[in-house]
Amino acid sequence: MIKIIIIHIRACFHKVFMNATQLSTQGNDYINHQRLHLTTKKQIINR
Repeated sequence: MIKIIIIHIRACFHKVFMNATQLSTQGNDYINHQRLHLTTKKQIINR
């Protein structure tokens, strides 16, 4: 389980760095992605 999370985090950072040239649009995508994580974490906690 922890391995999956680490791989996922790495993938997210990799995407952000690979698309560094398009940060104006990627920034918004990244923020939305973080919001998605927060909502899923809340759902897990609420269970």
